[in-house]
Amino acid sequence: MDNKEMSRCYWNATSNMHTIVTNFYENLHKENGEAIVDEILIRRKCNELIANIKIELSLIRDATREAREMRYQSYKFIRNSDEQD
Repeated sequence: MDNKEMSRCYWNATSNMHTIVTNFYENLHKENGEAIVDEILIRRKCNELIANIKIELSLIRDATREAREMRYQSYKFIRNSDEQD
């Protein structure tokens, strides 16, 4: 994964997080704009928010791990090639 692909992955995940948080804010209100004060409902919405944000953060971590592994494999291949010459 090259740097441009990593940047795209970061942008996608953070853009999704922004959308998730914006929707969370909207869902804390009734259609008439009144704030929801039901503690159980709010707790459930908070847990959903956390779960969805964790998914996006996981995508970033996984992409970073994949990029590191690809760099290591490339380094290992080049090193082995040099040793055989």
